[in-house]
Amino acid sequence: MPNPIPPPSSPPHSTAEHAQTLDKIPTPSGLAAVPPVRLEAIPAYEALAPHKHTALPLLLRIRVSEHAPQKRSPALVAICIDNSGSMNGDPIKLVLQSISLVSDHLREDDHACLISFSNSAHVWLEPQTFHSQARSRLSIALQTIRADGSTAMYEGLEKTLQLQAALSGDMPRRVLLLTDGQPNVGPSSSQALTRLVRDQRKNAVVSTFGFGSHHQEQILQDIAQAGGGGYTYIESADSAPAAFALELGALFSVVARQARLFLKPHDGCTVLRVRGDNDQRFGSKGLEVSLSDLVAGRTIELLADLEVDTKDPQESRPLATLRIEYWLPEAKEPTVHEIELTLPVHAQATGTMHPEISRQLLLLEAAQGWKDAQAIAARGDFLAAAASLTPLIERLKTSPDWADEKSDIRNWYEQLVDEKQIYEQRPEQGWYQEFRKQAAAEMQMPSQTTYTANVTSAGTNIAQKSMMKAFRLDGGAKGRMEIYDTHRNLLNVHTFDEDLTIGRAANNAIHLPSAMISKRHAKIAPSRNGFMIVDLKSSGGIFINGKQITAPTTLQDGDEIIIGEFILIYRAET
Repeated sequence: MPNPIPPPSSPPHSTAEHAQTLDKIPTPSGLAAVPPVRLEAIPAYEALAPHKHTALPLLLRIRVSEHAPQKRSPALVAICIDNSGSMNGDPIKLVLQSISLVSDHLREDDHACLISFSNSAHVWLEPQTFHSQARSRLSIALQTIRADGSTAMYEGLEKTLQLQAALSGDMPRRVLLLTDGQPNVGPSSSQALTRLVRDQRKNAVVSTFGFGSHHQEQILQDIAQAGGGGYTYIESADSAPAAFALELGALFSVVARQARLFLKPHDGCTVLRVRGDNDQRFGSKGLEVSLSDLVAGRTIELLADLEVDTKDPQESRPLATLRIEYWLPEAKEPTVHEIELTLPVHAQATGTMHPEISRQLLLLEAAQGWKDAQAIAARGDFLAAAASLTPLIERLKTSPDWADEKSDIRNWYEQLVDEKQIYEQRPEQGWYQEFRKQAAAEMQMPSQTTYTANVTSAGTNIAQKSMMKAFRLDGGAKGRMEIYDTHRNLLNVHTFDEDLTIGRAANNAIHLPSAMISKRHAKIAPSRNGFMIVDLKSSGGIFINGKQITAPTTLQDGDEIIIGEFILIYRAET
């Protein structure tokens, strides 16, 4: 039965916030328990005016428990790799090493398969339990695969999706697409590839990994969006372990599978859409939005557009039934929660929009402006791209959330400031392509149901952090960074044993507040030979012992690093 939530009696936008939510679910003992997935609904207004047609934005927030199932289910990892001629040399070596790393962390009751594609698709390992014989066959394949030919990405992806869908059993499934280039055999448009994924993935999550600077990140982003997964940019060999650790950590911490959200309007209310590039359709249960797998610790925010007609005056107006369905591990039937969205109708309705809705609308505006500016820059008109961002930057500064240096609003502000500065420098196209890929892999688009790969372990769940440690090849090294100003005054000391970022934004592990420094200026990550530092396509560069670095560089004890007007001294710790 639906769970009616009475409209709040607090004044508009009080600390209570007019969110309607389902906090508890019944248990067999009759006691209430916090559900693993929590649905909240925040309408734009606390009340509706009578005799009026009202556009009503509605913020839908899905919170997933931070606690993954104590015992994870066996999982399927289906790997689809590009072995075309452009992968020859270091790219194919990196991909094969990455697959070997992934296989090291699969159990015998997991399933795996391996498909490669160049001129056509080739099946090296059909989906099967990852027992010793399967491990041996995979190892032989990794020693045999060579790079040559064209890029039949459609056929490779199609074969992978068909094979994994034919495998019986209800288990979390990941399809990993690894490529360094663009499809050029068979259907090659983003529309054709995303349609293939939507039609054939059969509850598997599809994630994409772009190696090097030559792949088309928009195609890989679109495939990941259609597949409910993430896009990751692999800029170097040393960054691959963390990327795959995050992906496997997400797979092994799935709280609920096949999640779907439904919005069914009542008389006098119309559900128009949910904003964003989400997989949505209208059916007998109303508007349905596919949420894919729900990973521990995630929060999804979606903005829906409703229209309400209040011709008939009533004290209270039922608007819509909000329903979320998902499958818990080993469940025989889906778990279902419902909220009845109801608002009062009275002449004193203020029409003041809820600040959470205003924030989400501004985020959507910023994200769209960002994409539009990148499209202008892709045509080579960098100055026009920079000019297009100026009013957006000023708009973000007017938000109350701008003062919170760790807010989403501030994150987008800092991103647009960086982009504008880089456009004004009219960068070389090859450099700019790498910068664009870094940004695409980091930025979480508003109203996005899929996840975006993190550039560091910040914001990841416990399972992902644990997997990142398991993937480390440096023996658990530790480091210390001493931070000085230009007068050699010690400002701070930061000790670390995992990856971190350095930059102007406050949500970096090492925060260097200066306009001379990029939002994400540098990354430090463990590697086989110790910690390395990576320039994240910063505008000002990184200098080590007086020399600017142009590639990931392993740090040595005592190295002096110049970033903007700050001096950082690296100390290796035993």
